[in-house]
Amino acid sequence: MKAKIILAGLVAASLLVSAGCGSKADPEPQPPTAPHEVQTKVPETHERTSKELKASFDSLTDGSSIMENYRDNEISFSNEAKLYGMNSETAALVTFRESSFRCYVLNLKVSNSRKYDLTVRTVLSPDNGKNGIWVCGVSQFGAFDVAARGTAKMPITVLVDGSVVAADAVEQTLRGMTLSLEYTDTADDDTQPSGETGTISVKL
Repeated sequence: MKAKIILAGLVAASLLVSAGCGSKADPEPQPPTAPHEVQTKVPETHERTSKELKASFDSLTDGSSIMENYRDNEISFSNEAKLYGMNSETAALVTFRESSFRCYVLNLKVSNSRKYDLTVRTVLSPDNGKNGIWVCGVSQFGAFDVAARGTAKMPITVLVDGSVVAADAVEQTLRGMTLSLEYTDTADDDTQPSGETGTISVKL
C-alpha cells in the first residue's frame, strides 16, 4: 500500500514538471490572429534572426500560493526542483516551513515580430543560486507559445532565499542576473519542432 502511495506521488510529480514550475491551467488569452492553414506536409523551416523575438521585464509579483503548494507536496517539488538547478539539500530547505525561502512570479513581456508562431521552450539562467535566487527553467505553462506578430506575458516562477536576499532587494538582484530564452517555431507535434533553435537575451 505504501509503495502504491509513493508511486502515485511520483506520477503526479512528473505531470507537474511537464506543465512547468508552479504550473497554471491555461495561458492568458492572446489577441486573435489569422487562422492557420491546415498543414498537409512537414512545416517549413525558418531561419532564426536576432530580431524575431524580444523579451523584457514586465513585473514581479507575489507567489506565496505557489510556495504553499510546494510545501504541501514535498515529493512533487523534489522532482520539480531539478528545473531550478537545485540539489536535494537546497530543495529540502524550500519545503521546510520554517525556512526563509520565498516565492515570486517574474512576468516577462515577449514579442514575436514574425508572421508565424514561436514557442519558448527553455529559460536559461546560469546565475541560479549565486545570489540566493533560482529561476525556473521553463515558464509556468511549460512550453510557451507566442502568436504571430503578437505580444504575451510569460510567467516564470522564482525562488528566493530570504537569508541571502532581503525582500526589498529581490527585484534589483534579479535584474542583475543573466537570463535568456531558447525558442523554436511552433509545431503541431511538440516533440518535433520545425526550424532551428534560437536564443535571445532577456532585457531585465
